[in-house]
This record gives sequence, C-alpha cells and structure tokens, in this order.
Amino acid sequence: MTRQSTGAGPLWVGPELYDGRDLHYDLEHHVTSRLHARRETTVRGYDAATSETVFSFLSSDAQALVRASSLFPVVETFWEILRLNISLSFLRSFMRWWWDTTNTFYFPWGEMTITPEDYTALTGLTFTGNPVRLRSDGTRLLGSWMGRRLPSYQPRGIPFADLMWALEHGVEESSSRQARLFYFHFITSTFLSGPTDTFDPRWIGMVEDLSTLGDYRWGDLGYATLVGQMSLAVRDSDPSRRHFVITLAGVPRLIELWAFEHLPWLAPRKGQRPLEYPASRRWGWKKKLTVRPPPDTVWDLIRDGNPEHVVWTPWLSFRGTYASVRDSHALSQMRVLFVGRRDPVWYLGERVRMQTDGAFSVPRPPPATMLSTRSIGESWRVHSRTGVPATELVIEGASYYQFI
Repeated sequence: MTRQSTGAGPLWVGPELYDGRDLHYDLEHHVTSRLHARRETTVRGYDAATSETVFSFLSSDAQALVRASSLFPVVETFWEILRLNISLSFLRSFMRWWWDTTNTFYFPWGEMTITPEDYTALTGLTFTGNPVRLRSDGTRLLGSWMGRRLPSYQPRGIPFADLMWALEHGVEESSSRQARLFYFHFITSTFLSGPTDTFDPRWIGMVEDLSTLGDYRWGDLGYATLVGQMSLAVRDSDPSRRHFVITLAGVPRLIELWAFEHLPWLAPRKGQRPLEYPASRRWGWKKKLTVRPPPDTVWDLIRDGNPEHVVWTPWLSFRGTYASVRDSHALSQMRVLFVGRRDPVWYLGERVRMQTDGAFSVPRPPPATMLSTRSIGESWRVHSRTGVPATELVIEGASYYQFI
C-alpha cells in the first residue's frame, strides 16, 4: 500500500510511516551545525596538482608512450581542471547543503546531486568497460618497476614521495616503466586520491598494459572517490572541538564546476567559453578564475535563489552527440552502488529525477544501511552495476511540494 496522507502529515510507504526525519539524523554532528554556530571550519582538498610536473620528469620516449595511450585525453582534461584556482571558502559554504544520508544536496527548490551523467560530461570519464582488479602482489611488482625492494606489508600504503623519487631518478633506463609509473601516479592521486600521502600498490595491475588503459571503468572509481569523501567529510565526530577540517578528495574542483553549470548565478562572470565536451574545458582554459562570492554570500545566494534559474539538465546537447554521455544518462536513472577507493557508495537516482527525466517525484526511503550503520555488507552485490530503475522507487501520486 502506497498513498499520500492528507494535510502536511507524513507519507505512507508500505505498512510504515515515512516522514523523512531519519534523513537528518544526528544533526549536531553535521557540518552545517558548526557553520551556523560560526565555529572555525576549513576545507582541505586532495588531488593530482603535481601531475604535470611529474610528466616533465619523463624522458622524451616515455612522454611519447604516455601521449599514445587512449587515456591521455582524460589526463589533459584533468590538467586543465587542476590548473584552476580552487576556492576552498566557496566549497566550505557549499558543502553545508550536502547530506550523507542520501548523497544529495538539499536545496530549497529540491534535491540535486552530482549524477554519473554530470561526472562524464565534466571529465570525459565513462562508466562502461572492464572493472578494475586489485593485485595481491602489487608491492612486489611495483618494487621491481621502481628498482628497489619495498616492504611486503605497509598498513598505511606506500608514500607518494617514493613514487616521485622513482619517476625522477630511478627508472631512466626504461621508458615503458616510466610511462606506466606516470599513469599509476596520476590515477592513484586523482581517481583514487584521499586524505593521505600514501597509495595502495594493489591497484598497479591496471597500468601493466598501456594500450588497454582506456578500457576500464574509470568513472566508477573517480565518482565513488569524490562522492564518498564528500559524505565522509560533512560529519564531525566531536562537535565541541575548536577547529574542524572538511577533507575532500577525488579532484574537489569538480564540485565547483558542477555548481557553475547547474546554478549559473554562482559562476564567475568572466572566464568561461562556450559549452564543449568535456564541459570542464570551458573553465580550465583560464588558470585563474575571477573571485567567487564569499561563504556567507554563497549561503544567501542559494537560500534566496530563484528556482526558475536552476539548470537541471545542462547536457542535452551532449546526449545526442556522445555515446559516453548517453550511457551515463541511462545509469543516472537507476539506484546503483559504485565501488571505488574505499567503501561502496550509493547513488540514488530516484531522488534526482528532475535532473535526469525532467520530472519531480517523491522517492521511497534510502537503503537502510545508508541511514544507520553505514555498513553496506553483501547487499552491494545485488545493486552494483546492474542497479534498480528509479521509476520503481518513487511514490506515485505523492506531492513533491509537500515532500520538500
């Protein structure tokens, strides 16, 4: 039984009442409570800002091998993104709208999120291809490439400094090893980046054959890293602490670029080119964007924003031209679980149908594991990569206005 209750009461979902209060559980630990109380809060971002420098370490033969890979156009796109000056104060204010109980932004006009289609349109990374496999002997193989023996067990991972040293000094005699280590550095510090100066060597299997680099589901890894870290970052385990750091990873500049495309009144007035694919290039050509609004102003601009100015579907022109965007759009119409650097990450397409189908609808409750223990358990095997259509997870006839 599914029906809408009268008045402003809750919604009936099956035999249970659902009023959405569980979506805002543990409010005092959410970053928005700190910001409203004006407690000291900063943002720190992790990504491959040194990637172009690392590329300059390579020999001319190694650089030619890197350029010949089918993944190199993506590398160039990320270089353009990483040249941009990031506004950490903008992100600090913007992240107060993000809720880890649904992996969506709760804006006054409705829920929105970074969809798989958004991620492909901005970066050119796709969600189709071969899954990435971990190698149990990654440390041994990496040690042989770097020309030095590495400990077989390092609980914190291998320091990026060791990899940088090998690229600059240790493997000049082998252009193919240089090229593979460059891609390994790029991938682990972008799609698999995190709040640490180390990386997991078990991912090394994906760069053994440079000719197949473009055949993997890089979108899965990059998207799960970005969104997963966003949800981890908005919770403060100790609200009484004096200073809290919102730690973002997976190229957090993409959050800003997403906001510029969907909420254009937040975008810099100068510095953008006409829309092109990947869309981040319209901003990345200019290394320094004009000053973005200060945090308090960002809050006011969103709170008082005109819903008529929201660009729900900025990628309509891409869908008819690029198969990768069409595939990601189809995936965005599902409830899917992505497996990335850390724990699996839910994407709930039923909550943001206005972005994918142009229609408001009231969603059913999120997966129970998202609201309590955060422990996905074995359920991810059911939803990972096959997904559940969003149309099967909405409440027909319910009022979205009442829901919001």
